[in-house]
Amino acid sequence: MSLIIESVLSSDVITFSFPLYFSSIPGPMKTMIDRFQVLWEASRRGEYPVKDQRGLAFVTAGSEYSGMFAPSTTILRHLMNSLGGSFCVDESILCPGLDTDKGLASYRKILEDVKKVFEKN
Repeated sequence: MSLIIESVLSSDVITFSFPLYFSSIPGPMKTMIDRFQVLWEASRRGEYPVKDQRGLAFVTAGSEYSGMFAPSTTILRHLMNSLGGSFCVDESILCPGLDTDKGLASYRKILEDVKKVFEKN
């Protein structure tokens, strides 16, 4: 975790990539996010060097239904806010329906979108 925290402290943009499980972040990633509590506490005491970092996500999901990404993006928004940064849903890549033929057919477009996000940032 020390290496992750060091990387976060020196980054302008923090990217998150994970598969969506039941509209949420996978357990190991949530555990890592919970361990950022130490940075939130340091920020609260004025010891965290706030850099106004931006958070972006690349999230894949097998299903497709309304609001499926909301729980995960809420967690990421809260994490970034607690670190003095922001989470950019509009600049994130959220990929639903990859368990369907339609979803797989759109995979090329998803890759193009990812490329655009990285070129922009």
